[in-house]
Amino acid sequence: PTLKWALKVKAIVILLATLAFLGSAILFTNLGSEFLPHLEEGNIWLRATVKPGSVTLQESVKVARKIRERVLKYPEVTQVLSQEGGPDDGSDPAKFADQEFYIGLKPSKEWRPEFGENKEKLIASMKKELEEIPGVGYYFTQYIQTTVDEALSGVQGSLVAKISGPDLYVLEGLGHKVGSVMDKTPGIVDVIVDPLVGQPQFAIEIDRDAAARYQLNVDDLKRLVETAIAGASATKVIEGERKYDLIVRLAPEHRSTEESLGEIFVDTPSGQKVPLSQFASLKEISGATQIWREQGSRLATIRANVRGRDLATAVEDAQARVTKDVAFPSGYQVSWSGEFQRQKEASHQLAIVVPVTLVVIITILYLSCGTFRGAMVMFSVVPLAAIGAILAMYATGTYFSISAGVGFIALFGLAVKNGILLVSFVNELRQEGLPIEEAVYKGALIRMRPVLMTAVIAAAGLLPAALSNEIGSQTQKPFAIVIIGGLVSCTLLTLYVLPVLYIKFQPRATRPGQIGSSKKSEPQPSPKPPKEEGRPQ
Repeated sequence: PTLKWALKVKAIVILLATLAFLGSAILFTNLGSEFLPHLEEGNIWLRATVKPGSVTLQESVKVARKIRERVLKYPEVTQVLSQEGGPDDGSDPAKFADQEFYIGLKPSKEWRPEFGENKEKLIASMKKELEEIPGVGYYFTQYIQTTVDEALSGVQGSLVAKISGPDLYVLEGLGHKVGSVMDKTPGIVDVIVDPLVGQPQFAIEIDRDAAARYQLNVDDLKRLVETAIAGASATKVIEGERKYDLIVRLAPEHRSTEESLGEIFVDTPSGQKVPLSQFASLKEISGATQIWREQGSRLATIRANVRGRDLATAVEDAQARVTKDVAFPSGYQVSWSGEFQRQKEASHQLAIVVPVTLVVIITILYLSCGTFRGAMVMFSVVPLAAIGAILAMYATGTYFSISAGVGFIALFGLAVKNGILLVSFVNELRQEGLPIEEAVYKGALIRMRPVLMTAVIAAAGLLPAALSNEIGSQTQKPFAIVIIGGLVSCTLLTLYVLPVLYIKFQPRATRPGQIGSSKKSEPQPSPKPPKEEGRPQ
């Protein structure tokens, strides 16, 4: 009865389907997007930065102990491993102020009800607890994810703002301004501005005029100071087959303070011994802590995470705020890297792949049915399938990602198959002499069962992937949700909208030389077997 009603009110059915598609298209623009769903690893990788960046190893160890004690209070945590600084071989350079913590977690089903198996709530609670320790910045991620982030942008952060320019002090100031704006942007959390300056240093400025009065060379004075403080190789020591440099420098009590450095005596060509303070000024300054470079330019880096909001809109919001609130001097500019950059590149690729896929589908349909009108009738199932896929993503809070994009491409192929199944059978009925409306009605009813069976089997097979929350399931959920939602709408609407469109446009059912042609080939008489000549007995 519903099919008969749909065939009577064709204009209304087409209008409703068009409005549903337009509404889903508008809804799609508000879904949000990301590169790939974050893979749940069952752990937390915490990076802590102690301020100031010149903290000693002993102080860093004390802070790390406090952090471990607070994190271990959570019953959801199984173990906490920490590391301060970097290895001695220099393979992973880091300051004593940089700390890394591996936090092992129990399965989410064993967590307390207040977290509801939600890792973001657990991280928010931990961060609130740890922020009671003064002078420490925190960045929460996962063990494998932080390695991937570093490979993408060169910095351990899923979202990285890089400010390039010549002067470290200007970069430091701009970095804090950009970091402050990012911290106020909804969805952007764990904002860390990597320090560039703040390392206490002794600056020794030589008065060239005073040095000239004593007939002293500036380069000789620099080498003297370098030898006194850092040391210089005086000879080599041989032990067996090994050689070692013998480094000579002043004792700690003669090189650790400004007064002791000023009392270093310098031999002049006239034979006098003059203290260094006579022709050099010594003062303690704040020097460079670290210097980041990329493509020959110095960088200030700001690392952050995105939680509770999709990556694309959060970064676009932050970019607009930075452009509005932060003025960059000439020679300074900001670029955005990390997962966001890869997401943009992937979106550009999908913008090419999806249209090409649709054009290929239309071409194959045209070659199979022989008319452009018939190809478009079969192709109409594609937007019908997209309606359900978009609604399913919106209902489950799924962002559009590479996984979802691949799901759409697979869905379009399944949907077109249903269209071909129905239209080809209707063409066969028309070739047998049935009127078009009777052929459409009868064909839709007969083909309803195989179409439903195909959709149900495919959806049932993907349902476990769509519902799973286990470790590693996050990357396949968008793919499964898109196909299941699309099959639901495609199956239901194909049985109503496609028959209406077929009657409305009335595509030609035959084409000479194609499958389903109305010209039935007459049976050819089988060739007579050749007569066997008798053999002489």
